[in-house]
Amino acid sequence: MFRWGKYLLIICIFTMGWIACAGYDYYSEHGKEQPYAVSGIEILSPSDWISEEQIKKYEEEVVIKISNASIAGFTDTNSMDPVIDENSNSIEIAPSDNLKIGDIVSYESGNKKIIHRIIDISEDENGTYYVLKGDNNNNQDKNKVRFEQISGIVVGILY
Repeated sequence: MFRWGKYLLIICIFTMGWIACAGYDYYSEHGKEQPYAVSGIEILSPSDWISEEQIKKYEEEVVIKISNASIAGFTDTNSMDPVIDENSNSIEIAPSDNLKIGDIVSYESGNKKIIHRIIDISEDENGTYYVLKGDNNNNQDKNKVRFEQISGIVVGILY
């Protein structure tokens, strides 16, 4: 009988721990938006370039204080779908040398401006370069992108 009591006690402790853990998960995430991942593939998010102190909410407007910001519109290439599409606008800031994987940047390529996500940062004999890719593209961009080519960092997307 003692042996069954021991097993029953272990099962009860396990069950109580499981219930406590499930309750904690529910209440700690309750009320927060939870994006649904279809593909299961993690794409790194952009860096936090705007602090909470720069964002002010008033009764009739929201004001974001960003120095030297610019606004960009998009053509219908679908390369950054579903994050950015042709009717979207982005807020961009001047490039900073502390770019990270996941940041979305605009860069000059020939006579075009391209906005894609940084998927890798590497070095070669000419220094640091960035590997970029559109979220909806199968392949990365063909050319190594140098810091000098980057014209902006996307800090907001307006739909």
